[in-house]
Amino acid sequence: MSGKVTVIEPDITGTVPLANVTHEFFVRALIAYGGSIARAAESAGFSAAAGYKAKQRPDVKLRFDWLFRNYLAVLGITEERILYERYCTGFFNFKDAFDSRGQLKAIADMPEELQRAITGIEMESKVSDDDEKLEVTRLAKIKVCNKDASLDSLMKHKGMFEKNNKQQRTVLKIGRK
Repeated sequence: MSGKVTVIEPDITGTVPLANVTHEFFVRALIAYGGSIARAAESAGFSAAAGYKAKQRPDVKLRFDWLFRNYLAVLGITEERILYERYCTGFFNFKDAFDSRGQLKAIADMPEELQRAITGIEMESKVSDDDEKLEVTRLAKIKVCNKDASLDSLMKHKGMFEKNNKQQRTVLKIGRK
C-alpha cells in the first residue's frame, strides 16, 4: 500500500488558528478578558491552573502574540497614533478654548489638539433673582490631560533623557574643523 504522505509544517507565525479548538477559544478569551488567564480558562472550560499551563505552550504564546498585535492594529492602536495623542495632550493651547470675548467655545469649534486633551467639562449655572432683573451666570470647569506626563513621554521617546532610554541621540557639533 503506497500512499502519499502529507507533511504538515508547524505554523511559526501565529496566523493559523490552533488545531486544538479549546486552546484557540482560550487565546481569544484571553484577549477579550484583557489578559486574565483565570477568566479566559473558565470561559474555555478548564481550570485556572490548566490555563496557566496552556499559556506557556509555544503555539499558544505565538497565537496570542499574533492575535494581540493584530487586534491592536484593527483598533487603530499604532505607535504613530499613540505619539499623535501624546503630541495633542502635550502641546494644546488652553486659550483656544475661548473666543475673542472670553466665552467658552463649543467643543466642535476648538482645535483638534485641545479636543483630545480635554478629559471633562462640568457646567454650572447660577441664577440670581433680583426684583429688577434676572441674572444667569454660567461657570465651566474644564479638566485636561496632564501636560507634563505627555511631554515626559515624548521626551523619553525622542531620547532626551539619558536614564531609561536605549535610543541613540544625535549630537550636533557646531564650530570650525
